[in-house]
Amino acid sequence: MKVLIFLGDIIFDSNNKPIGNAVRKINTWIEAGVDVQYLTKRHGFMDLKALKDSCKSNGLNTEHIHARLGDMSFVKMVEDIKPTVLIETKDSSGKEKSVSERLGADSKVKSIILEAGAGLSILDDNPEELLIEDEKEESEA
Repeated sequence: MKVLIFLGDIIFDSNNKPIGNAVRKINTWIEAGVDVQYLTKRHGFMDLKALKDSCKSNGLNTEHIHARLGDMSFVKMVEDIKPTVLIETKDSSGKEKSVSERLGADSKVKSIILEAGAGLSILDDNPEELLIEDEKEESEA
């Protein structure tokens, strides 16, 4: 399973400080075999360096931080990365609609939209639960 998470307002606040237990939860998912990757609106060299330094100092792997280059859209980036699950806030991409809402109708990406600043605390430590919740909701409908 590949999980793609927007870094801002979910993992780190505007001062690059971790929000709640986000770092612990991500590391728990990684230990369970999840390929966790990140998206960021930041694109300046110094901004990205500060973000990577914050990730490293807080125990997060920085190997897969995807920053938007030029006029590439976040929708295109998500389509190229092909995550199983996308975790974002309503305004993660800086647009009126979330990336999830702008993905094509045939997209297989499971989307989780969190409140800005809420962190990952409401999500289960078991990454499989990220997929099961959708199935439960569909079977109850």
